Amino acid sequence: MKRPLIVVYLFTAMVLCACRQRYRPTTSGEVKATFVMSDTMLHRITVDTAVCTPIVNVIQLRGQVASVKKAQAIIMAKIPPADLFHVNKGMTVTVFPVTTPQHIYEGHITGINAHTAQVSVHLQPGDTALEAAMATTLRLRWEDTNHMVAIPAQAVIYDKRKRKSFVMVFRDRYNIDKRQVWTFKSLDNTSYISGGLDEGEKVVSTDQQLIYDAMDR
Repeated sequence: MKRPLIVVYLFTAMVLCACRQRYRPTTSGEVKATFVMSDTMLHRITVDTAVCTPIVNVIQLRGQVASVKKAQAIIMAKIPPADLFHVNKGMTVTVFPVTTPQHIYEGHITGINAHTAQVSVHLQPGDTALEAAMATTLRLRWEDTNHMVAIPAQAVIYDKRKRKSFVMVFRDRYNIDKRQVWTFKSLDNTSYISGGLDEGEKVVSTDQQLIYDAMDR
């Protein structure tokens, strides 16, 4: 009876360790600086907390409307064989017509053909401007089993001159540090950080460029 509990504890420990990162050494000659914030700036900025979260993955496919019956469209799309194991029946799919990408539809995968590397998607019944043979773009999104520290993408500052990425770590108004980070990838409005930042640390995500420029003079 105790074995399931041990498995849960081990899994929890593995997830937590995945988000504990080792700081990489800074480049020689780089001086650590601290910024003291004024009352005006303190009320302008937004501070976000780094969280440990599953890595989200997205793939886009080219599809075609196979048929439209009773206001429900069926779409067929080719999928790279390497991505077949990521998809499953019932998975939510976002669909954009190529000619009118501002029109967004939602559906679910209803069939997977491993031999032809195709998926079939049924859209939600309702009013639709889709017609048979119309070209579409499909967007599939799923969570990875791996976890990583994530922050708002706008919090990351890329210094073209140094070819490095930085964040402004916020402790309090008297202690704001410039710190180099390593970005694993950015998706939508989220950046996944592979090094330089730990879960629970706070970063400035608005007007951080002003602080960075002031510290970099």
